[in-house]
Parts: sequence; structure tokens; C-alpha cells
Amino acid sequence: MNLSPLYKLTGQTAPPEARDADMEKLHRAAGKDWPQLLADPDQLAVFRAVLACTETRRAGRRPEYYTQASECKDCGWVWLWPGAPTRVLGCPWCFNRASGLPIPRPPIFNSTNSKEINNE
Repeated sequence: MNLSPLYKLTGQTAPPEARDADMEKLHRAAGKDWPQLLADPDQLAVFRAVLACTETRRAGRRPEYYTQASECKDCGWVWLWPGAPTRVLGCPWCFNRASGLPIPRPPIFNSTNSKEINNE
């Protein structure tokens, strides 16, 4: 199974007590789906990575694999994953905007004079 950079975040290199705390957090987040996730290591790894990505965004930090600048209809210029459309009607950062949380912005340049545009 060839996993994207997102799933490389799921290695088991933490000490046992950290893994136990991680599993408790995953259990709470999964709710009623926990038995299915626990039964499938691949699904559990994906869920762990998605939860880590969500926590990174909520903290106002760009996930490391969000390397493409895209323009969201409501958020303006934001970082998204490679291959995302250049313009989107909504994005994962919309949750931050709606909650008053920070959104890291990519530098945007005016193609006419190569000066950076304020993207606040």
C-alpha cells in the first residue's frame, strides 16, 4: 500500500504511555466507529493521520504536505494539498475562519510587478 505523506505521521515510535494516550484520544474521536477502526490497522492509521492534520489546522499551522496555494471563495488564499483545485468554493480552513481561528497564508504575488499582495 503506497501512502501519501499524510500517513507517514502515523509511525509507532512513541513510548508505550504516549501510545496509550494516543489510543484514548483516537477512541474518543472515533466514537461508535471505534471497533471497526481498531479491527483494521490501515483504517486506524488513516484516522490517526487525519486527526493529526485537523489538530494542526485548528492550531493555525499549515500541515507539512499542504504545499499548494489555492483561492477559497470565503477564506481567500490558503494552503491546500498538491493537486487541489486552484479555486475552491470551500476548504478545510473554512472551519477556522468560522471559529475565529488563525489561517496561515501563502505569499501571493502580483503577476504585473512581482510585489507581494497582502493576503490578510
